[in-house]
Amino acid sequence: LAALRSRHSPPIEVTLSRLNEQDVEHIINGFLERYHKRLDERQRADLRAKTDAVMPLYLLAALEELRTLGTYDEISIRIKELPGEIQPLFDWILNRLELDPEFQDANGTLIGRDIVRSLCSFVSLARSGMTETELIDLIEPSGRSVQGRLARLRFSLLHRDSETSEKAIYPPGNVAALLRLIRPHLTYHGELLSFAHDQLREAAASRYLTEKWERLQLHRRLACYFTSRGYSYNRSLSELVYHLIHAEADDDLITLMTTTFPDVKLKRLGSIAEVAKDFVIAFDACERQQRLGPGAVFCYQRSLLSTRAAGFTMVNAPHTIAR
Repeated sequence: LAALRSRHSPPIEVTLSRLNEQDVEHIINGFLERYHKRLDERQRADLRAKTDAVMPLYLLAALEELRTLGTYDEISIRIKELPGEIQPLFDWILNRLELDPEFQDANGTLIGRDIVRSLCSFVSLARSGMTETELIDLIEPSGRSVQGRLARLRFSLLHRDSETSEKAIYPPGNVAALLRLIRPHLTYHGELLSFAHDQLREAAASRYLTEKWERLQLHRRLACYFTSRGYSYNRSLSELVYHLIHAEADDDLITLMTTTFPDVKLKRLGSIAEVAKDFVIAFDACERQQRLGPGAVFCYQRSLLSTRAAGFTMVNAPHTIAR
C-alpha cells in the first residue's frame, strides 16, 4: 500500500465500511440460492450474531461449512460450533479437515492430520503456488508419477536422521479429495494453486510452521523434489534457487550455480535479470561460507556480467554494483 501511495499518480482509495444487516442478509440469500439451501430465521439470527459476521469473508467461509450439511439439527449445531472470528474460524476448518474420517491409509488408519498438514505447509512455503501434480508427487509418491518417489528417496538419503523422511507413503486419492474440499478457499493462476486469503495462510502457518527447523526441512524437501524433476521441467528452473535459499543450503546453491543450471534457465525462461539475481545470491552464499576459491570467482564474475546485461544500476542492485 505504501508503494502504491508513493507513485506519481497514486490510485484512488475507497474505504469500505462494515456490512450492515441488509448487506449480511443479501450475502446469505445469494449464497443459499446458488446452492438451493435454506436457513430458518433462528439459524440466520445465530449466524448474524457472530462477531465477524459483518465481514464478507467470514460469512462466505461459514456458509461454505454449512452448505454440505443435510439436516436441520446438523446445521443448527454447526452454527453454534463455529468460532465468531475469521482467524479462529479458518483454524477450526483446518482442525475439522484433519479429523475427517474419509482420509484413511490402506489399513484404515486416519491420516487426515498428516495430509492436511503436508498440503497446507507446501502451499504456504511455495514462492508462487504449487500444481496439483506436484502436491500429489510430494504427499502421495505412489500416485501418478515417479518423481515424488525420487524426491523422497533423495531426501531420505540426505537426511537419514530426519523424522520426516520416515513418513508413510499414502494411497492415491487423498490429496485430490482434500483439494476439492478446500477449493472455495484456493485461487488458481493457470495450473498453480495457492491460498485465496491471507487469513487462511496465517492460520496454516501458525498451526503447522511455527518451528524454524520445520520450515528449513520442508524447503529442503521441495528443493530435492524440483531437482528430481530435472532442468527440462520449467518449474525446477524457476523455483529451485528460491527453496535452496530458504533452506539455508548455501553449499548446494553454490554448486548449482556452477553447473549448467543458469545457462539452461536463461535459455528456457529468457530472464537475464533472474539469472543475475541468482548469481548475486550465490556469491553472497560464498561470502557467508568463506569460500573464496574458483566457485566464488566464477559466481562473482558471472554476477557482474549478468547484472550489466540486465541493465541493473545502483538503484535496483546497489550491493552488486558497489562490489
